[in-house]
Amino acid sequence: MQALSCPKCGAPLQAGMSACPYCRVGIQMAGQASSPPPAGQAQAAQPTQPAPPPPGWSVHKDPWHGFSIAHPPAWQVVTMRGQISVREDPSGMISAWIWPFVLPAPSSARQLAAQFVNLAHAFNPSLQAWLQPGAAADSPRLTLKTRQAKHGQNLEGYFNILVNGANAVISGYEAPVQALPQRSATLTQILSTFSTAEMMARQMVVEPNERAFSIAVPQGWTWQAGVNRNHIGGKGMVQFTTARDPQGEVSASMPWYMWFFVSGMSAWNMGGYEALNYMPAAQFAQQRIAAWMGQFQQGLRIESITERLDLADVAQIDLIKAGYPRDHFEVTAAMLETTNTENGLRLRQKTRVFVQRERPAGLPFGMGSGGWSANVDIFYRAPDAEFAAWEPVLSGILDSIQMNPAWEAGERQLAQNYIQNAQSDIARRTRQISQTLSETSDILNSSYWTRQATYDKISEQRSNAMLGYQNMDAPDGEVYKVPSGYEQYWVSGLGDVYGGSWLTQPDIHWQPPTPTGI
Repeated sequence: MQALSCPKCGAPLQAGMSACPYCRVGIQMAGQASSPPPAGQAQAAQPTQPAPPPPGWSVHKDPWHGFSIAHPPAWQVVTMRGQISVREDPSGMISAWIWPFVLPAPSSARQLAAQFVNLAHAFNPSLQAWLQPGAAADSPRLTLKTRQAKHGQNLEGYFNILVNGANAVISGYEAPVQALPQRSATLTQILSTFSTAEMMARQMVVEPNERAFSIAVPQGWTWQAGVNRNHIGGKGMVQFTTARDPQGEVSASMPWYMWFFVSGMSAWNMGGYEALNYMPAAQFAQQRIAAWMGQFQQGLRIESITERLDLADVAQIDLIKAGYPRDHFEVTAAMLETTNTENGLRLRQKTRVFVQRERPAGLPFGMGSGGWSANVDIFYRAPDAEFAAWEPVLSGILDSIQMNPAWEAGERQLAQNYIQNAQSDIARRTRQISQTLSETSDILNSSYWTRQATYDKISEQRSNAMLGYQNMDAPDGEVYKVPSGYEQYWVSGLGDVYGGSWLTQPDIHWQPPTPTGI
């Protein structure tokens, strides 16, 4: 099968085209006879092969997406959401990339450039862009220069935009301003080695229960898909796994493991979540995920843990698309690479880890409720000796997932209903807690004063016993402290207290007080 794309730059082509409108290389499809050009028109150049890689460079072959490209040693090739990125660093701060795609409707390069800049600016307001001077309004090809602040660095990029009907290609490179002069030649040379190839045969499968998503699977591979609703609020988590062999030695999975925590010993931990101080994804992968995996993977060894700022950016973009305000969540991401032994075979696995925490309005991250979550959304594995060859296929399978928009809309409504019910429940529980606290306070106050009165009585009894006095209640409500030792006591009309024996005859108007026992 011959791909309808330029053999040099990978631009999508339409049947019958005689030259690539992007790199101007002449095209001759298999089985297509060449014919002389019309009078007065120059012969198009014959197809040329991609530039040979410099000595010592590695050639990356991707049978899933159908391309190969060369790069310096230690550089990486990452294909995500259709974008091919060749990067010097794990997060792609220095990178060359190619992005072929199909537009909903035919467009001009200038229109596509405006859409591209507007979309990028929506996610990074610092982005600025300039078009090459002199480009015609209807030109199918133009050059775009960009600048943006990203992760504490100022990046500069140069991108070519090609549109041919509904087919489009954006390619170019980007690097920190101070590094670009030294890297531009290398980045350009990387792009010149790009070539297309036949893609691996595949089939599209659909999640069978709720038709939540579709995903591409290599022909002949086994697969399972479903939706797990055993989560807070009944939220659906899509799950998927596919394997080349019955033992799953070459496999890709989307498990959606999730953990919820509260930072420190929070007094408001109503959900019963584990108390654990917040940690970013790379630290969480090392301290928690690796230890958890070691419980069921024999001879587990951590090969590397790589912080991935680019994956965190993609997660932020998805949150914005879902309607959350910019920076409402702090997201970190990491790739955990491990090896383990299974049935005597050494396997290599990559596991993607995300950690997320909410920032309440007006507060910095780390302030507020202290709740945070972590999840493992994908992992893939293969025999250690074959992992490099299988990784583009396994990661490409998982990247090919397409969510059902109607299903996602239903999930958003379910989440909104849950939030509304949760807010009502919180208000109800707050009222109950307030009432309980008030009643508890009354009980505590009553107990305190009762206990305090007892202590006061005991203290006064001790004092009267030491001083030789006792307390007497008079009929008018007054309490008199009188010397002990008399058999009878009386209170005169003037409030004077008199004591005597049983034979004493007081004035008939005097009133006898009653002992209080104190």
